Amino acid sequence: IPVVTTLHGTDITLVGNHPSYHRITRWSIEQSDRVTAVSDFLASETRRIFRTDKKIHTIPNFVDTARFSPRSADGLRARFAKNGERILLHASNFRPVKRALTLVDILAAMEERERTVLLLAGDGPELAALEYKARELGLGRQVKIVGAWERIEELLPVADVYLQPSEHESFGLAALEAMSCGVPVVVTSRGGPSEFIRDGENGFLLDPSDLGAWAARCDALLRDESLRRRVGLAGRASVEEGFPLPRVIDRYEVLFQNLMASKVD
Repeated sequence: IPVVTTLHGTDITLVGNHPSYHRITRWSIEQSDRVTAVSDFLASETRRIFRTDKKIHTIPNFVDTARFSPRSADGLRARFAKNGERILLHASNFRPVKRALTLVDILAAMEERERTVLLLAGDGPELAALEYKARELGLGRQVKIVGAWERIEELLPVADVYLQPSEHESFGLAALEAMSCGVPVVVTSRGGPSEFIRDGENGFLLDPSDLGAWAARCDALLRDESLRRRVGLAGRASVEEGFPLPRVIDRYEVLFQNLMASKVD
């Protein structure tokens, strides 16, 4: 039976790279008939980490563009921004690689901070420290933690800007889902997002260590509704064009058909 292995991210960069799993992960990759990765970045990292020259086919993640779509969120928005504040949103597992603690530093450096709410969705090991840091910097009122949000597609449209300042992203699915909802995104320039974000056109890419640039970009976006709308529309269009489910399925089907044909030969 032919075996196809798909690489998603932390299965390679974190779990697979752990000494307990490194050898078996490398063996699994080498023994697979075909290997796919969700980004060129992850394919390159896999070859580097496991010192393999195995051919890796890049097939990206997909987005359900009907589920993740622009919609009115005025009712929900009023729940988090009772005084008409602008909303920055971040959703993640709050592991160190996500650099979520820097979100508070970004907010603190913003000129628009008094008129801004930072909304945090999800749960993870750094969330408590983030909450403490916000209080220490006098931003406890503006940082709102909503926890794990089951229907994230309903929460994303409340945002004026979506932020993902990760150390790196193997793909960046959360940002792509925000783009699909028509929300302008500011995302790490390291890793997969640079493969689908054209900086300044359908989103923004920034070095995660340059917090001043993040604060300035957020200020500029929150002050310019036409810019937010233009980038949000371009983001939605790029997801519809490149990442709908049928398009990604087609690429897997071609891979499977070519594999089966090679086995027959």
